[in-house]
Amino acid sequence: GFILLFDRSIKPGDVISLENGKICGVVRKLHARYVSVKTREGKEHLIPNEQFISAKLENWSFSDPFVRVEIPFVVALETDLSLLETILLDIAANTKRILRNPAPSIRFSSIEGNAVHLKLRIWIDDPQNGMSDIKSSVIKSACNAFHEKHIRIPFPPREIHTVKSFQNFSEV
Repeated sequence: GFILLFDRSIKPGDVISLENGKICGVVRKLHARYVSVKTREGKEHLIPNEQFISAKLENWSFSDPFVRVEIPFVVALETDLSLLETILLDIAANTKRILRNPAPSIRFSSIEGNAVHLKLRIWIDDPQNGMSDIKSSVIKSACNAFHEKHIRIPFPPREIHTVKSFQNFSEV
């Protein structure tokens, strides 16, 4: 507990993630034996101090509160990507909590089959308020805009192979 107090790697109010994101929450209190972390679900975890020293810890607000959030999308290959980019950046500009600086951006990552994969990258400065509501709001707005602008989400291509079989039923 004293190591955590003296090295200041975590402090009350920090947003942290442990166990590869399985536990994510706000540090409430540092104690001699454990750290109290409250999740967005309202659960309070009492995590032994040795876990903070020996395991990997992500402190989202250690040096500053800015956190980049990536929201993945997949659209049909025939999509007008300039229009898509405009739509998603407009959605980001009109969504509460998304920062203007650093500006939201789009990164196209791959073409696979009949689909284009991309990520909308946004920045927030209040990770203690969670990210699922922002992602949900952006995705809902994107679905509405995609429907309005006839941007399709591709279905994976399916091939069906049939084998014609002849059998002499009189021998059965």
